[in-house]
Amino acid sequence: MRPHVQSLVALVAASTVASMSAFASVPPKPPKPPILVKLDIDSPQFNPRLPLGLMYSSGWPLEFKATVLRDDSGNRPGIVARQAATTYPGNRQTAWIVFEDPDDCLEVYWEPGDFDVVLPECLQGATDVVPDETYLEFSMDFDNAGMSDPLAPNGDPVRLGNLKAWERLSDPTLSGRPKFLSQTDNDIASGLPPSLEEFGPRTGDAVKDGYGFGADDDFINLVVLARHGAGIVFDQDFNRPAGPLRQRNLAGFMNWVNYELTAANGLTVVHAGMTVPYGLVAPLVKLDLCAAGGGVTSEPNCVVAGSGGTQGGLYRLDGGPLVSRSPLTDGQTAFDEVMESLTYVVRAFLVNGLAPSELSDLDGDGRVTAEDARLAGYDVISNEETIRLRQVSGFQCGGEPFTNLIPFDFDGNGAVRTDIACPPGPGAIKPPPK
Repeated sequence: MRPHVQSLVALVAASTVASMSAFASVPPKPPKPPILVKLDIDSPQFNPRLPLGLMYSSGWPLEFKATVLRDDSGNRPGIVARQAATTYPGNRQTAWIVFEDPDDCLEVYWEPGDFDVVLPECLQGATDVVPDETYLEFSMDFDNAGMSDPLAPNGDPVRLGNLKAWERLSDPTLSGRPKFLSQTDNDIASGLPPSLEEFGPRTGDAVKDGYGFGADDDFINLVVLARHGAGIVFDQDFNRPAGPLRQRNLAGFMNWVNYELTAANGLTVVHAGMTVPYGLVAPLVKLDLCAAGGGVTSEPNCVVAGSGGTQGGLYRLDGGPLVSRSPLTDGQTAFDEVMESLTYVVRAFLVNGLAPSELSDLDGDGRVTAEDARLAGYDVISNEETIRLRQVSGFQCGGEPFTNLIPFDFDGNGAVRTDIACPPGPGAIKPPPK
């Protein structure tokens, strides 16, 4: 063999050995745990081969179906009701589907302050219990913003769902609307500095309603994330905090939960859903409709909404950079144009036990997903379901557009003008948009 050929062969061999050694030194990824529950989003319908569904800005359904699968031996997991005398859980009761119980002692049955259940013998006298089960917990209940749970004879709300989630959803500092610095034209005229105001969908504040941002008290395993809007974590200046993207769990906005004990397919199926409130799956927009950067040089030249003229503006979408846009006629039109230009993504999955109230993009791919939950230490027990949709808005006279519209004088010219011009007269028959 010629010398230069021998050298080439030796070089290739050495490179191959080095590559194989480097490859062998990388530990293999641990296998993902088995899927115990098949999660589907029944509504809105999504099929990547069909046009995206078109929803109105509020009132559309977000409905989940969790089908509990058989184990490797073909057996169905057991189910237990909270009340010891109940064979299977019924209306306004809590239940657990238990996939695994290593110590054969049902710790999920126990919560501090429980006086309405008879504890299993293995928990008699317990003062602190950490569940070791793999389980799905759900309560047949109805929740709405500001609607308190039923009251006991002493006037206290009667909790139905998970205690930790219920208490967190009753604390507006943990589960309430985000607050941002904003200023209106009246504030500026009065010489007031920007003030912290709440934006996003209403959550009922401190009412014991089991409703708001965070894990749901009636379907505690569920994680729901949306790509746009108040589910993203921002600071008071409407900037994303340093570090990875953080998103809030939207499952706490669920209105109802129920189940099929044995469905037609022979499996237990849990259903949960919400009527999506205005502003939950929608962008947050910080807006100045009287700004030099929008084509208007000074405050007197800004056109009052409804006068037939045009005006320019500056806005920030979901904490992004300033965007200049002209013409824009009023706050409602500005928000509509931004809202209707977007594609909305909603993703969901189930974890073992109580779901997180927030998750971060730990793998750095720009999204918060089930993989990030695994990296955060949660056991993901279902597939991740993702849907895409579009939304249209319209005149929401009565203040609803300002739910997600944050007024702010970006250029300091003394005016914001995010007012809304409401059309006169009743509604009219119109075909659904395409």
